Amino acid sequence: AGAWTFWSGNGDVAGNWQILDGPTPPKTGLLNELEEITLSGWVRFDEEQLDRTGWFGQNDAVEFGMIDYETLQYWTPAGAIDFYFGSIIEDWTHVAIVQGGGTISAYVDGEKIDSVSGGRVVSSLYPFNIGGGGIFDGSGNFFYGEIDDVAVYDIALQSVEIKQIADGLSPLAIPPAKAPVISVVNNGDGTVTVTFEGTLQTAQEVNGPWTDVNGASPLTITADGEARFGRAKK
Repeated sequence: AGAWTFWSGNGDVAGNWQILDGPTPPKTGLLNELEEITLSGWVRFDEEQLDRTGWFGQNDAVEFGMIDYETLQYWTPAGAIDFYFGSIIEDWTHVAIVQGGGTISAYVDGEKIDSVSGGRVVSSLYPFNIGGGGIFDGSGNFFYGEIDDVAVYDIALQSVEIKQIADGLSPLAIPPAKAPVISVVNNGDGTVTVTFEGTLQTAQEVNGPWTDVNGASPLTITADGEARFGRAKK
């Protein structure tokens, strides 16, 4: 169905979202044999939906959508969870289902709504669909609204990771690197010992240029030369 980015939260704009007005080639058996699964996506709609309106899933294996005009349901042969959602959702709203460790949990806008026991590996011969085309049943189940940034993870995301997605952040982003540690001890005998992570560098001016210093940490050097700036670099 294409790929697009999503950057905002519950506002009027959902980033570079697409509108699809027909079916796209489905992926058969996408959700088969998964030990864990997380379904995530954004939705909004300004009209009541029919019973068994599908959002995204794979019939007879993993089915997610509106079982009636105001109730969401996630269903598998190994367990199900139902919860009130609302009949009209005009603002972009994030929804997620996490299945793993014998538990199925539902989230709305990053907050856990409910958890039930259930879930195991399941399979079916049906394709994975978004917005209808067969989710609760072999065909039909069409959704009249907008869906954005659907993601399927083959792991059970943690609550904090679901909250990050709902807040417009990536749960898989690499955290920023921590600054390397450096410390200097005056030994009282005309030498200093520098303990550092990474590579020790010195410069005559605070803005450099910086030169690598040979030697591993901790490094003891004489303190009778000209004053220089020092830093550690990973």
